[in-house]
Amino acid sequence: MEVKRVHHSKSERIVLRRRRAGVIETVPCTVRYLGPDDHAKAAAFHGRIAEEIGDESLFSAENSIRETLGGKGRALAFFDGDRMVCFRSVSYSPSEVEPAVRDLAIPGMEDRVAVMDFCVIDSSFRGNNLQQISYYLMESIVYADNRNIFYTTVSPKNIYSLANVLECGFCIEDLKRKYAGTLRFVLSKHLDVPTQTSTRNHREVPLHDVRAIRGVLDEGYSGYKLRHRSRGMVILFGKPLA
Repeated sequence: MEVKRVHHSKSERIVLRRRRAGVIETVPCTVRYLGPDDHAKAAAFHGRIAEEIGDESLFSAENSIRETLGGKGRALAFFDGDRMVCFRSVSYSPSEVEPAVRDLAIPGMEDRVAVMDFCVIDSSFRGNNLQQISYYLMESIVYADNRNIFYTTVSPKNIYSLANVLECGFCIEDLKRKYAGTLRFVLSKHLDVPTQTSTRNHREVPLHDVRAIRGVLDEGYSGYKLRHRSRGMVILFGKPLA
């Protein structure tokens, strides 16, 4: 399905905090949706942040970025002047959507699924809740494209991203090996169908106890929150209500 045109040149102003040696300062920034002309800058920024973190497999390949900016998805970025400081991407590409549909067991819903690809942030702008802010900005444009089921995967090692995705209303549906055998949580969020998860008699499972997590998922529980306990990080699981 062809996506609608958006005005890539139109930007909105937002004031963010920037960190540098010994100083935290507020700076006016802009946020706008990206198009094909932004590919070089977006790919370079993505590559730099992936290299800083040291695990490029956590993010997207350059051809995926090109596809998204070329119309098979949506992307937005925050800028400090001309410098990109946050880049979020959502894919509608069949190569991304079809595995998502299989993971969620919703055959025939390919035109309704959006795959939340990645969000990378410059280290000097971390702490501004840009993962959540950029997600909610993206959710509105994706919904306008008639995509009402969000899908994403997160590594159990990436505690910060997992906590942010859960805070944005996603639920853990599965834990499986994907992307050359790496372990990932499978999460989804339905924008049109209200979802309810019971917090009574919830189960707390250690974040890195793979067997226990798979056990509660097999019992029909969904993960909805990450909590810190004295024994370490745990995931709260509840039963979805009909």
